[in-house]
Amino acid sequence: MSRRTAWAAWARLLALLVLGGAVGVALFAAVLAWAQHTPGGEALRYPWEATRAFFFEGANPYHRLALLYRWAALRGSRVAPDVYFFPVALIFYGPLALMGAFAWARAMAAVGLVAGWVAAGLLGGQALRWRGGRGLAAVLFFFALTWFFAALTLVTGDVVGWVWALLVLALAALLRGRETLVGAALALALIRPEVAGLPVVFLLLWALAHRRWRVWAGFWGVLLLSAAVAFWLLPSWPLDMLRLILKAAPLVSPRLALAQAMPGVGPRLGQLMVGLVALNVLMEWWAAASGSPRHAVWATALSAWGGVLLGTRVVPAAEVMLLLPLGVVWFHWAARWRAYGRHAVLLTAALFWALPWFLWRDLLRSPVSHWPRWDVFFLLPLGIWPLLYAVRWWATRPHALLDEAS
Repeated sequence: MSRRTAWAAWARLLALLVLGGAVGVALFAAVLAWAQHTPGGEALRYPWEATRAFFFEGANPYHRLALLYRWAALRGSRVAPDVYFFPVALIFYGPLALMGAFAWARAMAAVGLVAGWVAAGLLGGQALRWRGGRGLAAVLFFFALTWFFAALTLVTGDVVGWVWALLVLALAALLRGRETLVGAALALALIRPEVAGLPVVFLLLWALAHRRWRVWAGFWGVLLLSAAVAFWLLPSWPLDMLRLILKAAPLVSPRLALAQAMPGVGPRLGQLMVGLVALNVLMEWWAAASGSPRHAVWATALSAWGGVLLGTRVVPAAEVMLLLPLGVVWFHWAARWRAYGRHAVLLTAALFWALPWFLWRDLLRSPVSHWPRWDVFFLLPLGIWPLLYAVRWWATRPHALLDEAS
């Protein structure tokens, strides 16, 4: 390479860096303006305030959370109390707490979350060997970023969006043989154990059955290191967290929405729903225990579906987790049905995109002033469940998977 060619290559690289930086600054400025002039962020504001009070005032973050939730209840706000796992919460909320203005913290959280979604989607598609073409992949990226529940996650600032991205990262790492990364991603996903608990437990049990010890090493390595830092900063955090769990009763969940919709039979129907969903998930765990990594991906998608229905502190934004089973369904359709599969993907994507925006857009305008109806929690999961089972044969049969990989 001549000196002139080398200088030209460096100049192009510098121009790309300058252009990328300018675009990034412009996008962040637009997001910051949105955060300053748009109400919302209630799922982010209280943990941000509690972590900031811990850093700069020496206040116990769990005591501050209890006080903030009590004030919200006195004002008539229906903010659903969340109890965060302190070691992992430091990783997510610690950097944001260093920002003095909430609008800046909200904008940084939104930009980081979208970047995490894009990265997780790219890694997941590469690991699963996406065969639907770039055009269909672009359509699904648009779906994921503009879906009603993705928008609700961004507006409320709910960290559940990161749980989805981390689970996709864990599955992509599992298919790539990066087992330590799998465990680390699962440990970080415990920021919302009510939603992530079932997928995390299943993947740990699957790794145990297959003697994938590096998954456990990565999981406990991240968890013990973060717990050691948490004990050093706040030795009483386990008891404080337990007290807040006992004090802050859940306000929103599928069972509570069902009980409120039908006070007479709703509680019994909720118990029946929990029993049936738990039985379904446990039976599939048993079937997948000795299965391949692709079978584990399908069972993880089912576990994410079950977590949305079984969690005791599940808000509507948590339904963004349904992107995981939808992604598994769409991958198998595009891989096995070819042209017909692409049409099926486009049809279901259009349906699942339009339906929530048409039915529940009022929830997006003011998430804390509308008590979620039962259909918000049950309509989409009941529609996705048969689709997930429609691809089960392809996901669990080794010869079918070999045909896909060829």
